[in-house]
Amino acid sequence: LFKLFKIHLLSKGVPADHIIEFVEHGNDYDVVTLSRPKWSEGFWDTFTQTTVFENIVAALFAVYLAGVAIRLFSFVRGLMKTVRLKSRSRKARSIGDVDVYDTDVNTVAFSFFGSIFLGSKSRGLSDAEMDIVVRHEMQHVAGRHSVDTLVFGLYSVLQWWNPMAGLAARYSRIVCENIADSQAVDDGSLTEYSRLVLGLGIKNRDESSASARPARRKSPLVDRIAQLLNTDSVNVRRIRFYSALPVLAVAIAAYIAY
Repeated sequence: LFKLFKIHLLSKGVPADHIIEFVEHGNDYDVVTLSRPKWSEGFWDTFTQTTVFENIVAALFAVYLAGVAIRLFSFVRGLMKTVRLKSRSRKARSIGDVDVYDTDVNTVAFSFFGSIFLGSKSRGLSDAEMDIVVRHEMQHVAGRHSVDTLVFGLYSVLQWWNPMAGLAARYSRIVCENIADSQAVDDGSLTEYSRLVLGLGIKNRDESSASARPARRKSPLVDRIAQLLNTDSVNVRRIRFYSALPVLAVAIAAYIAY
């Protein structure tokens, strides 16, 4: 069958719309030619070659760069405010290599790499509750959760137009909080800790409801309390995580292919 398609290479050549395969045969070459249908360009193929399409792409890219610049400015500004907060606040104490600062920020507490900042909402807590809050923030420092914040912050800058970027950053923060919660109650004080988390969450919700209309989405407090009361072992959670990796791989592959 192969020989039926073989023709000798003529000096006049072959048409340009043919696919040619050279097969060495002795001292000469045999040529196999197969007809190739010409591609008929449609509207989209023609439109992508026009100046109008190029201008649209250039305008969209300019809008994207402007959005990146605005989000990057806001991101860097927030980082600088956190860094300057150390010099403007009073250092209350040190726990090993971690410094604890008293601030006027309207929150209970937060951490940034090797520093813990206690906000104005922590001033009404008892010594036992303050120790729980500090122990929780120490877990953030030990787990280097500030790196997660920076990574997802930069990701949100580059993907400012993508609502899934903000959702991923939110769930990453919930995961970090769940990790810190679970490690902060390793000494068996689950009831005391969950009561404190619930009390602070209700207080923040009431203050938000008084100042603005409450959000419709479920509060992260529900997820935190549910995770605190979750009796699954670490191995079970690890199995669930590894089982989800193939789904994530398929989703990423589908996105790249698309």
